[in-house]
Parts: sequence; structure tokens; C-alpha cells
Amino acid sequence: MSIQSFDPGSQGNQGPFLNWHARGTDDGDIPAKSFSLRDADGNREVFKGFKRGVAFDLDSLKTGWSYTAGVAGVAPEWKWNRSVEQFEPKPDENQEWKRGFEITVALSKDETAVWQQASAGAFQSLVDLMSDIIDQQGENPNKTPIVAVTGSEAINFKKGSTAKPTLSIKKWADKPDILKNGNASFDSGAQEAPPADDDIDEF
Repeated sequence: MSIQSFDPGSQGNQGPFLNWHARGTDDGDIPAKSFSLRDADGNREVFKGFKRGVAFDLDSLKTGWSYTAGVAGVAPEWKWNRSVEQFEPKPDENQEWKRGFEITVALSKDETAVWQQASAGAFQSLVDLMSDIIDQQGENPNKTPIVAVTGSEAINFKKGSTAKPTLSIKKWADKPDILKNGNASFDSGAQEAPPADDDIDEF
């Protein structure tokens, strides 16, 4: 997939689902500035695989607007852009719609996960990563970026502050078979809403 530009204007329920936690969870199980991996039953554990790298399936990337009342067990509402190259206007200026994205990643040769999130920290990390992907993909045609987390960085907005994971392209590789076969199975059904204090308001 060749992407010429990226506009940051910001389905089976099997999972698993990745999530970035800028401030951690209230129960303390997931610390601040870390990722969790959650299965369809809601079981959640700290995910450290980003340190060694995961394969990003660019063909599955979607961006759009997400709205949630923050009620556990109630799925967020999504309005997807027709293309990642153009961000469409916010659906309703009177509601707190947030920019977000969804992408399938290969955690290993045998397992995929879905990273679907609409937090300021997670989205800004994608914006930064996409700049590098666009710059490098010309030298890596038909390859898949292997993305690692090298740390985290504080970001400040008028309405507050949060943290974003620092994503970097570790290398480019052939697309894993599990992504070629389209084995990721998920939907936007009853996913748990993110903790209310996990991020700042829309920026």
C-alpha cells in the first residue's frame, strides 16, 4: 500500500485488542505509559511486545472520529474517513468526538491484534509514525513496517497534558503470512470504553 499523504485532522468480537494507557488503570493492574492486551472476555494484561516490534498492516489502517460516553461495556461510536489521506469534518461540533484510528498488527507469526483507539496520546503517536512511513516507503516498496516503542513523551495542550508512546520503524520486512491471509477477526462490537481519566479532552 502506497500512501502519498496523511491528514491528521482528526467484525467477530474475538480480539485481542491493544490499548495505550497514558495514565494507567484505576485498579493499578496496568501502569501508566504502557500498553495492554485485552481479549474478548475482557481479561487484560500488560503487553511488552512493542519493545521488540510488531508488524503494522497498512492495508487495514482506518482513521476517523469516535464518540463515547465512557460507560463500560458500551461500544464507542465510530465515523470512519473514506481515506486516510483526507480527514473529514467532525460529525457534530456539540459532542466530544475524538480523532482515532484502527489498524491490525501482527504480534507474531501466529497472532494478530487490533489497535483501535481515540486518545490524544495514541493518535499523536500514529501521526508521528505516519510521517516516517511516508518518507521511507519509497525505498521499501511492498514491505511492511516493523514498529517498536522506544519510550514515551509528554505532550501538552491547552486543556491539559498526556503522554504518547514513541513509535519508531525498526525495519521493513515482507508482510507476515497471517496478515496476508486476513486472519484478524474482530468488530467494533461491545468493546470496553477506555477509562475516563486515561486521556485529556479532544485537542
